[in-house]
Amino acid sequence: VNAAYIISIALLVIAAYLLGSLNFGIIISSKLYHSDVRSSGSGNAGSTNMLRTYGKKAGALTFVCDLLKTVLAMAIGPLCFYHEDLRFLALFIAGFACMVGHSYPVFFKFRGGKGVACFAAMVIFTCICMNLWYIPVILFVLFAGIVLGTKYVSLASIICGMAYPILLNRLNGADKSVE
Repeated sequence: VNAAYIISIALLVIAAYLLGSLNFGIIISSKLYHSDVRSSGSGNAGSTNMLRTYGKKAGALTFVCDLLKTVLAMAIGPLCFYHEDLRFLALFIAGFACMVGHSYPVFFKFRGGKGVACFAAMVIFTCICMNLWYIPVILFVLFAGIVLGTKYVSLASIICGMAYPILLNRLNGADKSVE
């Protein structure tokens, strides 16, 4: 690993973190509702609290904006590296840095959301890039089943977060053994 790779990774982490720090729950609640979503409901700046506080449109808009900022951060990642192995690593680094920025945004006193939308975008984007499109489908069905059964978005998020690396390991390994 040479200095150029270290500098590229550092710049990628900084750029993705700053993109993640654009917390759309806070921005949308401030601009459209003239209040801070963190002062309502769960005290968190995520799309679930936006949904509960301001309704379906605000929740959906926040979720989509948080997805898109993560995809943008992750799209920048592979551009920093010419070696294919590092391009996949760059996807994960950028996605993780964006989630950290979302949860601890420098622009909003380090009080943000939980990073669920950012995590969902990271899962979808990485799985599509690795031709594992069915993993997000499995996770969505699991997520929906848990939410419908328990009404707890946080529980569904935690379980899907734990299931993702297991599915990635098992199903990605199964694809490689077939080749």
